[in-house]
Amino acid sequence: MKRLNKILKEKIIKEAQSGLSLRQLSKKFGLPKATVYYHVRGFCRKMGKFDERKLSEWGKGYLVGFFVGDGCSNFRYKYYSYITKFVLNAKTEKPIAKFLNAILSKAGSNPWVTIEENRLNLRVSSKGLYNFLKQYTKYEIENAAPRKRLLLCAVKKEFTFGVLAGLIDSDGHVRREWRTSFSVVIWTASKVLANSIAQLTVGLGMKASIICETHSGFGSVYSCFIVRIWTDYVGRNAHELKSLKLQQVLNEISLSNGWWAHSSAVDRA
Repeated sequence: MKRLNKILKEKIIKEAQSGLSLRQLSKKFGLPKATVYYHVRGFCRKMGKFDERKLSEWGKGYLVGFFVGDGCSNFRYKYYSYITKFVLNAKTEKPIAKFLNAILSKAGSNPWVTIEENRLNLRVSSKGLYNFLKQYTKYEIENAAPRKRLLLCAVKKEFTFGVLAGLIDSDGHVRREWRTSFSVVIWTASKVLANSIAQLTVGLGMKASIICETHSGFGSVYSCFIVRIWTDYVGRNAHELKSLKLQQVLNEISLSNGWWAHSSAVDRA
């Protein structure tokens, strides 16, 4: 078996962690599959399946919402590789990562987790998941930057609740304000997406307002749009919304008016 120097081995492992298969690695580095496998076993991932029929409408919507908030996908034509990545905070969002992992696993995918500094990356190598998300999202240029858009035509109400829950658990924040009150906001750099989220809440019988804030950093000025959802409407729909961040806050303030019914991640999905 051919011995590899440390630098080459690290390059191969890095590519394996990014989602390249054993065949793709062998072709890229001009090495026998046996040699590549010996050095990267445990890092290579097979192309996973994704069967949306195994998920509830809410579970499918949750994946779409989370992807729009903190996800990205990439198709490498040269290697026929479909990678979808979800990015979370490694310190504070491990329960959400576990929840997301449960949904993907239920659909038959094979997600894997890597941690880079404070980022927890959950990746899936699956053409099925890539095409599923492509049905409900697209990229458009806004202010010289690519932004994701929602494409929700003729979807069920349960699906839309899942989308909103995914947006809250990715780009949203639920904060306790007083003894028995809380606030729900979703942050985005896209004005179009902010308007779409506000319209989505109206379609679910809720209300939302949009606030625009201007920030400066890295030598430029940029706008941030904050969608604030009226919490009295959130409370009435918490049993259908089922956001993990919302559940955590409701549990903290010990509301006892029947807003929340506990169920496992897999049951909800």
